[in-house]
Amino acid sequence: MKCTLHFLLLNDDYSNEHAEASGKEESAINRKYEWRDELEITSDVTDVIEAEDKSYFLRGQFEDGEEFSYEIPNMHLLELQGDFPLLIGCSNALFDSVSIDKGDEITVNITLKDYEPLTNPVPGIYISTTDFPQELAI
Repeated sequence: MKCTLHFLLLNDDYSNEHAEASGKEESAINRKYEWRDELEITSDVTDVIEAEDKSYFLRGQFEDGEEFSYEIPNMHLLELQGDFPLLIGCSNALFDSVSIDKGDEITVNITLKDYEPLTNPVPGIYISTTDFPQELAI
C-alpha cells in the first residue's frame, strides 16, 4: 500500500486566539507550521508500528571511508513494515504528536516542536542537536 509521511514543525509564535478571531486556521502573519516536509514511500508498506523511547543507530562513512555507527537514544520511532522495513521518527525532545491513517493509503503526520534546534541527517529522521553525536557536528 502507498505510504506518505508528513513532518510538520510547529510555529511557537502561532496564536490560536488570533486564528479564531480572524475565522481562519492560519494566515500569512499567523502560520501554524514553520515548515512542512513530505516523504513518499515507493515500496509497499503493510503496517506502521509506533515505538517510544527507542534507540536509532545513525550509520555512515567519514570522508576517509571509515565507517561509523552512533546510537541515538530517546527516539520516538515508527517502523514502516513491508517489502523494505524502514524506521522514521524524531528525538523525544522534538516529538509533539503523531497521527496514522490506515485507509486506502497510509498517511502519517508527525508534528515536531519548534523550540528545540534539530538536524535532519537522513530523510525521515529528525534529531535534536543535543542528541546529535558531537563527532559528526560540523
